[in-house]
Amino acid sequence: MDFHEYNKGKGPSFESSNLTNSSNYSSKLSGIVEQVHSLNTLHTLAAFCQIVLGGAVVLISLLGLIRPLWVSTILSMFASVTVMLGIYFLYTSVTKVRNPDKLLGNAIRRVIDAQN
Repeated sequence: MDFHEYNKGKGPSFESSNLTNSSNYSSKLSGIVEQVHSLNTLHTLAAFCQIVLGGAVVLISLLGLIRPLWVSTILSMFASVTVMLGIYFLYTSVTKVRNPDKLLGNAIRRVIDAQN
């Protein structure tokens, strides 16, 4: 039987390919734990906290809960800069997820695992 006749109308068959997902995780939970323990996730969490806390200080300052106006103004300015830096930090940490070196390393690992 010819390969084209066997897969007629099905498209390419990925089940027979040697390049399958070769993750060595025993479960989905262990894969999630591995991602959570990465440094990039810590950076993302820190940037998110920086944005939230800076926004909270700005909100408290705008509501007038900080009495001397000059202290409220200074805190509002610092918190605004903190929020902007947090957004930039979040952007840089999220864009590093798609690092080409990581992609190349994963491809090499899949090839080595497929050969073994």
